[in-house]
Amino acid sequence: MASLVIVQKKKENQRRQKIAEMKRDHKKFVDEVLSRWGESGNGELDFEELRNWLTSISGVRASDDETKWVMAMANKGRKENGLTFAEMERKTVLPDDFEKALDAWMSYRDAIPEIDKVFQKFDPNNDHILDREELMKLLTDLNQGEQPEESEVDFVLKEADVIGQGSISKPCLAKAVSIWYTRVPDETSNTGTEQVGGEPLLDKPPFQEALVVGPSSVEYNDEVG
Repeated sequence: MASLVIVQKKKENQRRQKIAEMKRDHKKFVDEVLSRWGESGNGELDFEELRNWLTSISGVRASDDETKWVMAMANKGRKENGLTFAEMERKTVLPDDFEKALDAWMSYRDAIPEIDKVFQKFDPNNDHILDREELMKLLTDLNQGEQPEESEVDFVLKEADVIGQGSISKPCLAKAVSIWYTRVPDETSNTGTEQVGGEPLLDKPPFQEALVVGPSSVEYNDEVG
């Protein structure tokens, strides 16, 4: 068992070195990605090509939700220009956005152990999403047992659900937690109640810190299932 862990760590270090070297030369990085995964030959990555690339990096097949989320992270600018996430699913990831897609995917994959712990506790039906009721229970837990206001739950759900499915999927969890920790006291109220938005109450909330991770390790695996 120990030897297996050592081998895995060695591979992780090799992945880290490879991706760091590739990203120093953006053109080389783009050419590498397109030559392996851009089967359509149009100089971009469509939804399935993106999924295959992500799968090759992690060794685990990227789900629909995960691929949609990475597509959304890479195409933030295009969303601001009027495209919905459903429309982005039918679009592509442009070469200039490959690094954003890669960084989002690596950070998410690194956070999977912590994300899985949360879903094991708050996703009893194991459907890999948190519906509104399950999200309420999570936020109650983060709020030291005090149930949040309905408006707070609605806000977290609306802002964190970047793929537009009306629930919190695993890739959206870190943002949901981050949004929860960015509540501030309502200075216009004498009751001391809290409202969403504004600066974080804590610089690094423990749960948020567990989900936000640094650079990851990447190695391409040509066998995509």
